[in-house]
Amino acid sequence: MPALGEQAGKRKNILTPVAAIFRDWYTQPVQFAGFIPPGRYSRAHPRETQLHYYLAELTGAAFRLVGIPGVPKPLSELELVFRSNRTQDATRLIIGGLDLSMLPRIDRREYDRGWRAPLGIGNPSFVESYDHVVASPPIRHTFYGFHLDAQNRWLDHHAVGVDGPFLHWDADDPSLLHLYLLSYERHALLNHVTLVIPAAHGRS
Repeated sequence: MPALGEQAGKRKNILTPVAAIFRDWYTQPVQFAGFIPPGRYSRAHPRETQLHYYLAELTGAAFRLVGIPGVPKPLSELELVFRSNRTQDATRLIIGGLDLSMLPRIDRREYDRGWRAPLGIGNPSFVESYDHVVASPPIRHTFYGFHLDAQNRWLDHHAVGVDGPFLHWDADDPSLLHLYLLSYERHALLNHVTLVIPAAHGRS
């Protein structure tokens, strides 16, 4: 199981057996050390997830261009469709407001250098300097990410156990975009999806 950067240091916060392959995350309930006041991870306060209910079966993916008010050019949106093991209904993980030309082109063995941000609307990246936040405050961020059920109702991604994506272009094939989902508190990689993006749509 890949574990670079933060994920290597946070393996100790995985309370269930560490997955050997991505599918292992979805065969049983997965627990991680909880994040508790004043700001630490505690193995004595396990955080339950619902990964095995909602992300076990990827059934489709889509790419589209979207318009955002106040933004002069179309931006990109990615959609991953999963079948819920709880209800058998489709759920949709939507990640959008992306300028794909800004994503790095790197080897997937260096995925931790990819672009990343927590799910939500207008959130900053997981790690940013103070100067960068001042120069580019979150209110200006176009990124959004959310998980919807079959009735288009919001699913709490924290309860599901997903924190956000890593994204980068393939180092060798300019048509391939790599998307990785990070677990609660970014303790682990949950999966790796490779998407073929149509030509001329924001490649770096």
